[in-house]
Amino acid sequence: MKIYEDIKSKKIDELYNEKKEVSNNVINLKKQLEQIEVTKNSFIDKQVIIQHDIQDIKNGKFFKDFILNRISSNDYSKHLGLISLIRDDFKELEEFLLSDTNNEKYNIDRIVLYIDDLDRCSDDLVINVLEAVHLLLSFKLFVVVVGVDSRWLKGSLANHFKNFKDIDDITLNNI
Repeated sequence: MKIYEDIKSKKIDELYNEKKEVSNNVINLKKQLEQIEVTKNSFIDKQVIIQHDIQDIKNGKFFKDFILNRISSNDYSKHLGLISLIRDDFKELEEFLLSDTNNEKYNIDRIVLYIDDLDRCSDDLVINVLEAVHLLLSFKLFVVVVGVDSRWLKGSLANHFKNFKDIDDITLNNI
């Protein structure tokens, strides 16, 4: 009987060790399964974000957000020149003077700028004045009258812009 008890005890120990090993394997597999679930959930979250981004792109939200971000940023504005700053100031002046409350107070409908003797200026100054006139003409508040010899104007433009030599008088009159 002793042999039977020894074999039985040995078998029980083997079964116990085997059960312990299987139990440890189950615990390890559960940990691996939990890690896989975490990884799977992470991928699902990323997939949802990507699908949301795709929908935003389809709806134009990406471009809208991009443009709004660029507008609110000063990345571009710090590189703008004097003309751009003057444009902003003229726009603000126009809005101020043409607003209902200020229009009654100041009674200003138009600002007329008269430029005479432009034909007595250097070519570079003529170009600068014409650029300023072009800027002013984009506002309904300003009216610009320029007194100039058209031949001098054509010569100044031709000296400054090399491709300007072949311009006809009709086009010049429209400038």
